Amino acid sequence: TRRCSDLPIQPATAELVISAGIGFGVLVVVLAVLGEAGGYRRWIFLLLLLLPCVLFRRQALGLAGTLRSLHRRWAHGNEFGQPLPALLVVAAGLLSVCALMVVLAPCITFDPLAFHLPLAWHYASTGALTPLHSDWYGYNPQGFEMLLGLAWALAGQPAAQILGPVFFLLALAALYAIGRECGLRPVAAAAGCVFAAAIPYIHWTGTTPKNDLGVAFFHLAGLLAFLRWRATGNFRWIQLGVFFAAISLNFKYPAALGVIALAVLYIYAAWRQPHRLRAMASCAAIFFLFGSFWLVRDWLLTGDPFFPNHVADPLQLGARKSAWFVSKRIARFLTWPWGIHFDGGKYFHSFTENPMGVFFVVMGPLWLLLRRRVSPASRAVGLLVAVYLLGWSYLLPVLRFAIAPIALLVLFTAARLERWYGSGDRLMRGAVRLAAAFSR
Repeated sequence: TRRCSDLPIQPATAELVISAGIGFGVLVVVLAVLGEAGGYRRWIFLLLLLLPCVLFRRQALGLAGTLRSLHRRWAHGNEFGQPLPALLVVAAGLLSVCALMVVLAPCITFDPLAFHLPLAWHYASTGALTPLHSDWYGYNPQGFEMLLGLAWALAGQPAAQILGPVFFLLALAALYAIGRECGLRPVAAAAGCVFAAAIPYIHWTGTTPKNDLGVAFFHLAGLLAFLRWRATGNFRWIQLGVFFAAISLNFKYPAALGVIALAVLYIYAAWRQPHRLRAMASCAAIFFLFGSFWLVRDWLLTGDPFFPNHVADPLQLGARKSAWFVSKRIARFLTWPWGIHFDGGKYFHSFTENPMGVFFVVMGPLWLLLRRRVSPASRAVGLLVAVYLLGWSYLLPVLRFAIAPIALLVLFTAARLERWYGSGDRLMRGAVRLAAAFSR
């Protein structure tokens, strides 16, 4: 193996994302098997966490060198010494303080208190993956709740509450790595991460113990795997991306929106292989092996693989053919960009009417004012965003289910902002800094 400290920032970030995705994915699979066997014990959890450090001890020892290398490269880089990047660093610091205030305080959010944390406590207390019969949510995919249960068993509710923000940070790291894979400069990619973290509904969701950022992380990791395939031609990246997509379904069924969008890219990649049918068959086998556990479990427990959703309610909902129903869906598709900004109560389970903030209101015109050549990698990202948002707006238009595509839109809007700033005069740069500060 090569020394981790010798890796430049961008490959190191991508390697961090891929490694975290594999680690959490394998952990979800192992916890599912252990839970069904009644093996949730503290000593087993400790063994699960220590075993990789023993098996991969050379890489674990190199972690300190990697962190020192990253710090040295960021500290001595010249890109972040300019006014706009400095403004982003200040904003990131303020956002971190706001996030810590929520993370370190006792949780008061409805979903974690009603579903996620009680189930985590139940799993840690009983030592098994048994549903709570007083709460039918336990029959839904429990990947996130199993991870919460592991953290709860080791250090109680404070540790469980940190898991959501961990996925928040990993999703931002994946967003940065995707930007760099698409040819964005470090400042542009970092700006996209800061602006995405400041979107109100993303920031709020990411600082609470909810499973939506876990889904977004695995979707972004799956997209990163596709981009690595484009760069290397190694089909194992696509197989790894299929694994990430399958793991996202272990968190919640609405993750299928991102899985469908990723499937479009993966089918294209498989079609480009010399042995197309073999490539598609391998991807299908990986997906069904790691993505169908909860369907089989519900079928064995209740006789209905979609319980408590009663045999694919979303699919039945999308199959309605009445003219009134279809016209209503089309109207919602045309009006959702306005609605998520100024009528957010319909799209976000909160009292705020502006869950998207003002970022796209202020920065959106840059897509019209500034044109740039689009790389093939950026076109692939654009296709995923389009397919994702099309299905989302038609079936499940709740903002929490569309974190990944909206974060990607923020990323490439920030890239245009950075380019506009670099090509403008002194007055223009001042206006851009003012707009960036106002958008935060």
